[in-house]
Amino acid sequence: MHNIEHYTYDENIHRDYVQRELDHHAAMEDYQEGCKGLSKPIRWLEGLGICADYEEAEKVIEKNDNGWYDQLAVRYYEPVSGKPNAVQQELQERANKAYNRWLKMDQVIYPQTLTSEFIGCKACGSRLARKHLYRNFCPVCRADLRTPAKQQTIQKAKEKCKQADLALKGYVNTHSEKVVKWLVKIEYHT
Repeated sequence: MHNIEHYTYDENIHRDYVQRELDHHAAMEDYQEGCKGLSKPIRWLEGLGICADYEEAEKVIEKNDNGWYDQLAVRYYEPVSGKPNAVQQELQERANKAYNRWLKMDQVIYPQTLTSEFIGCKACGSRLARKHLYRNFCPVCRADLRTPAKQQTIQKAKEKCKQADLALKGYVNTHSEKVVKWLVKIEYHT
């Protein structure tokens, strides 16, 4: 099995320590096949500067990856978690409410909310007994049994959740103190 994993380290960590630690990790994961560590040494990409956040660091690693079993490390800024101020708490509450609203809508088993004995699948035309349906998907063709209006409402709630998360993340990124970290990507076979 091809494994790709990401690890975060402080900026001033000793690179030999990281190499030894991740070699040992790969060897322990694949001890049954005689693995002695990572197949290549970690490439520390210092010349690329410091990425704005974790997601940008992942993209930089993906862009600079030479292919299979390439071990890479890039630096990125990570916000220091401290005591949140009032604005951050408000944004966090909004994000939590949006997430809970979306999750509550998405987890409703639509067939169990109906009163008719049978439900028709609009995709494959199957006639399904409502009392045997415990998911929102047709057991024959895997199509969503919820109405298009219900699916659209759930999708809008999901988008609002994403917007609330982005607003929180944007505020934290612009108003909090940051430290530099290394994002290390390793690949190995088990």
